[in-house]
Amino acid sequence: MIAGLASAAFAARSGSASGMLLGGVLRSARGPQPAWRMSMHMAWLRPTTSRREYQVLVLNAGSSSLKFALFSGVPVEKGEKPCLNVWLQGIVERIGDPHHKGKISHGVAAGDTIIKLDELDSEMIENHHVALDRVLELIRDEGIEPHQVKAVGHRVVHGGDTLTSSCLITDTVEKRIEEACQLAPLHNPKNLEGIRIAKKVFNQLDTKHVAVFDTAFHASMPPEAFLYALPIEWYEKYRVRKYGMHGTSYAYILSELEPILDKHSCDVNAIICHLGAGSSMACVKEGKCIDTTMGMTPLEGLVMATRCGDLDAGILPYIASRTGLGLDKIEEMLNKNSGLLGLCGEADLRYVLERVDAGDKNAVNAYHALVHRIRKYLGAYVFNLEGQLDAVVFTAGMGQHSARLRRDVLAGLDKLGLSIDDDKNENGEVGGFHDMLEIHSDNAACKILAMMTKEELQIARECALVAGIEDLRVPQLGAPELH
Repeated sequence: MIAGLASAAFAARSGSASGMLLGGVLRSARGPQPAWRMSMHMAWLRPTTSRREYQVLVLNAGSSSLKFALFSGVPVEKGEKPCLNVWLQGIVERIGDPHHKGKISHGVAAGDTIIKLDELDSEMIENHHVALDRVLELIRDEGIEPHQVKAVGHRVVHGGDTLTSSCLITDTVEKRIEEACQLAPLHNPKNLEGIRIAKKVFNQLDTKHVAVFDTAFHASMPPEAFLYALPIEWYEKYRVRKYGMHGTSYAYILSELEPILDKHSCDVNAIICHLGAGSSMACVKEGKCIDTTMGMTPLEGLVMATRCGDLDAGILPYIASRTGLGLDKIEEMLNKNSGLLGLCGEADLRYVLERVDAGDKNAVNAYHALVHRIRKYLGAYVFNLEGQLDAVVFTAGMGQHSARLRRDVLAGLDKLGLSIDDDKNENGEVGGFHDMLEIHSDNAACKILAMMTKEELQIARECALVAGIEDLRVPQLGAPELH
């Protein structure tokens, strides 16, 4: 079944008329195939070229999941724009769950779309090694053998303050990722497990492995931004400081701003709002992050779906003394039962807004708290940039899709030059064939944009650069020498 679809998808990529999507069913020379649904939100055009291609595999290992994306790159001539395009993308879920079948959702590229299939596996997926084997089966179904994968890019949440850029994974790098597990105990251990499994699977092949860190983009922050006003020995001994998250998303957005602003990324001043279930903002001056809202952990900063964001640290001992809750339970409450969910019982902004429109007081307060916190940081970052602002960007789930949130965040800021065109904001679309939407008014002092972020593509770009496959334009990079 998969092989048949892959054949038809390949025909669509190459421009053949033998493969096309009709009424949700892929028709090919081999006859009707099972129903697949189109997913337009991850579409990149596959180039037609006779030059030799290379493949980069991107892996993001979670506690019970493995996200993957295979990219095809075309070596470019000097002066040409680099080209990396998605070929296969998906996620393996329910890994290690003894009570449920494993689930693999994936899609293959066909021309300018990803044709996506949700397939329920017939067997339990015992561990991440088995999950990666299944991913390689899908890659083989696409006509690509593992030895054709020149590099594997691994998403790693936390690099601490020693791994400050994407780098080849050596034994020393693995050790430092392991040391940073104390800073990201929910993410780094599984990221590291994914690295070690992939290295075993590709052991006999000349495949390079590259770590791409969420925290790396923020390594340029000055001490006045990353230091907490705590006893300095806490920083010196325990590395307590602000690190920031969502760096891969910020790096992608910054690189995409170059042609939009007609500026090199090192000249760009921007405020980027990554607003999803986990939300943060970054202040970028001359292409470098000078401040961000998330801190040592993803708990600090904005009001999020289930995380509280900024709070008075004195609340913790107060609640512990009044309730008898231990530190672990309080931390769980702050991460999983706070934010929008804690304030009104809904974590999804769409349902929060439904209740706002129905007059629910708790939902109104929750939404206003969300908007207030974003505006608070927006104002601070405009001051940090001394008003020299090229762009304000909204990205990720809420930032990309909620015109109402964008409108309310920027309400009344016309005198600061942050004015939007209501018609463009309300009626424009981000997604499908539209990766970017300009929503600023004609008299705005800077561009105001809603943009789609593509973190997997950014990881593939950085992987190709660090592995020495391609000299791609990626900001904030350079593999450190670790001994």
